[in-house]
Amino acid sequence: MTGLLVVAMAMSLLAGPVETPHLSIAPVSVITAKGLDLHLDVRTRPGWHVYASGNPGYFPLTIEIDAQKGAVTGSVVFPKPEVFLFRMSEEVRVFRGEFRVTLPIRLSPDLRARLRKPGARLTGRVSYQACTDDACSLKTTKEIAWTP
Repeated sequence: MTGLLVVAMAMSLLAGPVETPHLSIAPVSVITAKGLDLHLDVRTRPGWHVYASGNPGYFPLTIEIDAQKGAVTGSVVFPKPEVFLFRMSEEVRVFRGEFRVTLPIRLSPDLRARLRKPGARLTGRVSYQACTDDACSLKTTKEIAWTP
């Protein structure tokens, strides 16, 4: 059966959670039969939301990894966004509360072997714009690391 969960591992302190005034982000990696799933477990602070794609004029939540020879990234998997009435007049698609974002990666045998070595990690970034009912932050980008 493909896609079986082989190992699930929370990140080490170096690759640990990221805290911002708007949300917390916990990177988690899961080794699968096809490669690796990089997850971001996100929790927005009370009263805050982040944008899904498809909202002109706002920066959506995005995730990317730094290029690695032997890694082929799939499409990012987002939860279903909710429709939110911003400033009581603008309907937008957002994420809020607790949710998970996943980036599947196919690994070459060579990269899979390199990632098994102590201290190996994948690095990347998460970007987003967070808002309350009244105001928005500027676009924020945070460095993230996953340890397989």
